[in-house]
Amino acid sequence: MKKIISVLLVISMLFSLCAVNAFAAVNSNTAKFTFSASVLNASSSGQAQDKKDYLNTTDKTVYNSTDGKTITVYPGQVVWVTMHLETGSKYYAGDLQAYVFYTTNIFKSTDQNNGCYIWDTEGKYSGVCARTGAPFSKMVTEAINITYPENWSESQRAAYGFYSVIMYPNPNVTTTVQSSINDDLVTFPVYVKADAKAGDKGSIYIPVETVTSDDNPSGRFMLSNYADKGNTLSQNIPHSKDQTIDLSEAKLNFVVGGKSNTYGDVNSDSKINSSDALLVLQSSTGVVSLSSKQKEQADVNRDSKINASDALLILQYATGIVTK
Repeated sequence: MKKIISVLLVISMLFSLCAVNAFAAVNSNTAKFTFSASVLNASSSGQAQDKKDYLNTTDKTVYNSTDGKTITVYPGQVVWVTMHLETGSKYYAGDLQAYVFYTTNIFKSTDQNNGCYIWDTEGKYSGVCARTGAPFSKMVTEAINITYPENWSESQRAAYGFYSVIMYPNPNVTTTVQSSINDDLVTFPVYVKADAKAGDKGSIYIPVETVTSDDNPSGRFMLSNYADKGNTLSQNIPHSKDQTIDLSEAKLNFVVGGKSNTYGDVNSDSKINSSDALLVLQSSTGVVSLSSKQKEQADVNRDSKINASDALLILQYATGIVTK
């Protein structure tokens, strides 16, 4: 009998710990924003093809802002950034007006307007206004000027561009506001500049200074909230002291890779030949494991995958069929 009681106590403690951890993830009055990202090669055919490539690539490497890791990128690549929203059980969310900033030393905006965004269409919180919101390059000067935080200097403003994202709760799902949201909202491309310098660092993030509050009424970032779930979407409260927007992990960090990583020279013997191609094939089949540096050198086509396509390119280079 004592053993049974002990087992029950252990089970009870485990459930308690799970409950605490679940609560710790997102407080009931909190809306938390995070990002994920995948890095692919930009197509020479343009941004419409880039979007198709992203949607059709099923085995992309996905980086999460919650990991806090620095992502290596190279000129000629595109970073597909996904904004994720998770709200607590008492955060009744309405319309969203968000601005995602990127450093202009290594990144540039897409030149497309609506066509470059990939909106969620099935979650509680969907992009029903798919024609609203635009990349930095499509925004008018007046809108750009008022979006930067008031306390930013001219040099800070020059160092950042941003994307606007405007969304509403999905009317196909509900006619009232929603809580306990856990959805990817939108995905958009940010391009690595062709002249980005090796070693330069940058980021994609949501500045805390942009959030609307009583202390910061000029802030443009807003996720409206309501007193209870019974409120209709026609009502609007820009912000509330009782609710919290958590941006602590809404940041992706990047560094531009250097030329010291010679593509194709997987075994670092200063030669590119069949030995390197063999290593790549062995890695793709699980025969050998590559180090982080070797993986960087093996991914010669820069598609964030290491497979037979990379091995073939290495062999073609070694035999003079291709020259770069």
